[in-house]
Amino acid sequence: MHIQYCSDLHLEMNHNAAFLEDYAFTAAAWMDVYVLEGDEKWLLDARRLTEYAINAFRNAGSEMLYYTAANASELVTRTSEIS
Repeated sequence: MHIQYCSDLHLEMNHNAAFLEDYAFTAAAWMDVYVLEGDEKWLLDARRLTEYAINAFRNAGSEMLYYTAANASELVTRTSEIS
């Protein structure tokens, strides 16, 4: 099986159009592909994407993450869930 992907797609956008969940689901999918293929590149890309998301969505005032990235289009408010 050969799967094509673009792990740097999020870096090529002018602004971050994705939400935190998009990054989480993509990283989880890449880990599933790693299990199926056994190619470590998928696992490394999942880790790299996760690290990017943590940095982009980090709430400096707490241990929580925002739903939108710091470089996302300007919103009225950036929220994070407490529960």
